[in-house]
Amino acid sequence: MGKQIIGVEIGNYGLKMAEMNGFHLLHFVSEPLPDNMMKDGEVQSWDGLADFIKRTAKENHMTTKEISLVIPDEVCYIRRLTMPVMSAQQLSVNIPFEFHDFIGDDRNGYYFDYSMVGMLTDGESDEPTEMDLIAVAVSKALIMQYSEMFRAAEMKLVCCAPHSFAFQQLFRNGIRSEAGHDFAILDVGETGVNVNIYTRGIYDVTRQIDVGCRQLRATIADQLAVDPHVAEIYMEKNTKNCLDLEDCHNIYSNIAIEVMRAVNYYNFNAKDNNLENMYYCGGGAAIKQLIKEIDDTVPLNMIPLSSFAAPNSQEATALLVGPMAVGMAFNI
Repeated sequence: MGKQIIGVEIGNYGLKMAEMNGFHLLHFVSEPLPDNMMKDGEVQSWDGLADFIKRTAKENHMTTKEISLVIPDEVCYIRRLTMPVMSAQQLSVNIPFEFHDFIGDDRNGYYFDYSMVGMLTDGESDEPTEMDLIAVAVSKALIMQYSEMFRAAEMKLVCCAPHSFAFQQLFRNGIRSEAGHDFAILDVGETGVNVNIYTRGIYDVTRQIDVGCRQLRATIADQLAVDPHVAEIYMEKNTKNCLDLEDCHNIYSNIAIEVMRAVNYYNFNAKDNNLENMYYCGGGAAIKQLIKEIDDTVPLNMIPLSSFAAPNSQEATALLVGPMAVGMAFNI
């Protein structure tokens, strides 16, 4: 029997929770956050968020208390490092100095962790001379606030990792279809679109595009002279063909061009890559017009993350809407 845990992603506008038992999804929920709860990846009301999470878990019959949390990339420092071969104890001493430009001398105020990408040789022998690492630094005070918040929700925070690593864990421990391959993940969110690229299954780079579902909703509201909340309802069923408005297609085109630029930049800098597939997810992943525009523009196979589960299943919804929450549950 696997370990039971809830993977949690708290976005600027929505909460995703995936309760897992090993590799089995017990429950999944995606709920919009109350107004003014989050801003730019930072919690604005810790007490309010604790109450909302506690209530959401109860209403969706989630009984697990241990939490594995997605930390917004905006509040982390992530670095790809090449360091001389050394022990884990030596790394714990030296890695904090690699973040000096970001945190100054406040090393005691941060937690540091790393993931080993591989060992590098000097080309003349098989003896490793350097270590290829991805390292992360996050404020101890922030983690303490999250821990206290989950404690107030009668839960316990046991693990956390940035967005990009949650996707990595999803493919490494769950999907496993891209082992040893390069792949991209297109995350279509409320305020923007992220293109995450993984080299040999290891996180490499993220390109942020500052246009998302909110801009589409505002455009529809303006063009059809309706309230933004009404425009959101229109978007769900493409009422009055709102998603086919010319101004919407201009937004699709702009996003597609930026995605293509991100892929071209990666191809230019990693000429020996084997990047073929781009998996898409997020709140805007169901907008067929946007996905088609990107598919027509970007020379990669566009694949919904939901394709790894049975159609119309809870698992398919979780992979399309909340894959990072699922990935964090796989992290344990």
